[in-house]
Amino acid sequence: PSSFGQGRVRILLLALPAASAARVSMFVLLTTATVGDYARSRLASGGPEGGAAPLRLDGDLKVCEIHGGNINYTFAVEASNGAAVFVKQAAGLIKVLGAGSSLSSDRMKLECAAYREWEAVLGPETYRRHFPRIYSVDADQTAVVMEFFGGTYRSLQDSLLAGVADPQVAASLGAVMAEMHSRTHCSRVPREEAQRLRANFANARMRDIQLEWVFSKCYREEPRVAHLAADP
Repeated sequence: PSSFGQGRVRILLLALPAASAARVSMFVLLTTATVGDYARSRLASGGPEGGAAPLRLDGDLKVCEIHGGNINYTFAVEASNGAAVFVKQAAGLIKVLGAGSSLSSDRMKLECAAYREWEAVLGPETYRRHFPRIYSVDADQTAVVMEFFGGTYRSLQDSLLAGVADPQVAASLGAVMAEMHSRTHCSRVPREEAQRLRANFANARMRDIQLEWVFSKCYREEPRVAHLAADP
C-alpha cells in the first residue's frame, strides 16, 4: 500500500535516531487469522478514544469478515459472552478492485477526525444516539476498533432490499442529518470556520470514486436499469 511502502519506511529509519527507529511500524493487512489477536492487543492497551471495551479478552475470540463494503476491510470480533467489536482497516487501495487500484489509506484518519468533529458539533448526547463508540484508533495500521451493531440490529440496506422502510429510522436519520447540515453549512458559520471545515474534510478523490462506481457505472452497463438511464 502506497502510504506504508517499504521505500518510505526505509527513509524514515535512516532519518530517525536509533531509539526512535524501533517505533516505526510496517503496514500489515489484517485477515481473519490475525484480526482477533490484533483487536485483543488494541483493547488491552487502550486506544486514544478511551472507553472500556465490551469484550472478555481472556477467552477465545470468534472472527468473521463483514462482506458488502467495497472500499475497506471489515471484521466482527466476538467474545465468548456474545459481545463484539467492529474492526475496519483502510489499505492503500480499493478492496473490490484489488492491487491495481490506488486510494490513500489516510481516509481512515479523515473518518475518525470526522467523528470527533461531529461529536463537537452535535454534543455528546445527540452524537451518542447516532454514531458508534470508538474504542481504538491505530494510525500506523490505519485501522479502527469500534462498536459493532450486530445481534438484533439489521442494516438499512438489508431492510430496504427486503421492502421494509421503517418511518422511525427515516425520521431519526433525517433529523440528525438536518442538524449536521444546519450547524456546519457555509451560510450558517463564520467564513473562517467554513474554510477550516473545507480544508480538513474535503475528499474529492472519494467523491469521484463514488460518482463513477456507485451512481454512474451501473446505469451505463446494467441492462435492467436502461430505462432509468434514458429518463431525462
